[in-house]
Amino acid sequence: MIFALFILYSFFSQIHAQEYFPLEIGNRWDYFVMKYDGSSTWTEDTVSFEIIDTVTFLGEKYYRLTGSICGSQYVRADSNFIYLSAIPFDLTASAGTLYYADSTNTVQIYVSSIDTIEVFGCQSRCISYGVASVIFYSMVLSDRFGPIQHSWYETGYEDYYSFGCFLSGVPYGTPLSVFDEINLAENFKLFQNYPNPFNPSTKIKYTVPGVVNDHWSMERGNEGEVKLIVYDILGREIETLVNEDQAAGTYEVNWNASGLPSGVYFYKLQAGDYIQTNKMLLLK
Repeated sequence: MIFALFILYSFFSQIHAQEYFPLEIGNRWDYFVMKYDGSSTWTEDTVSFEIIDTVTFLGEKYYRLTGSICGSQYVRADSNFIYLSAIPFDLTASAGTLYYADSTNTVQIYVSSIDTIEVFGCQSRCISYGVASVIFYSMVLSDRFGPIQHSWYETGYEDYYSFGCFLSGVPYGTPLSVFDEINLAENFKLFQNYPNPFNPSTKIKYTVPGVVNDHWSMERGNEGEVKLIVYDILGREIETLVNEDQAAGTYEVNWNASGLPSGVYFYKLQAGDYIQTNKMLLLK
């Protein structure tokens, strides 16, 4: 009886760990990445990290990613831990806890915060980790969507912010392939904000067509509902800039972020089934 209870406990603990890093071949996370070379050069890009196969190290099964998180492409879930290679991320540690240090104190791992926030439209418990070593790493694990943010810092740094993912074949947020399919709607256009980076205000321009297609039910000369919403990097809604019926034409909206901290923000245009999301950078 005791053995059976132990087996059941181990099984559900494993499932709990898998929630914070869903491990299945084909699962994919799409990130907006900002890179700084340590001197004066900024670059921005999008990148996908996908689980492509499994390997066995010292009798343990690891899933291999196409990109590195906290310096590793190899991840496994074990009881209440997520391991990136040999680095243990404790899912039960309390906020503010330094829970791991190696024998020489050259690697230290701590939980900086634990918050329940909205991620991809869902409430999610998120654990933020820091790894202090020769290179400093950070990572945020969501109990619904896995690694939604991670970074590394040395002389320069790279910050990765997830804007969508595919888990067990289901899209969440706005993953790249869904984004590309949605963008087939002709004549809609969401322009890059200007200036970008900005402080504290920027202009956002978009075009609404006067046509009928699969993504838009407005006939020429009539009006359709248009929404333009700003989100932070964790998917929390910051401000609704437009929420009204609009006729065909080109519009421009000014957004003032004077009360907000520096960072990456996203602005989403939605009209019927048409959705487009762009990113912008507030630097103060």
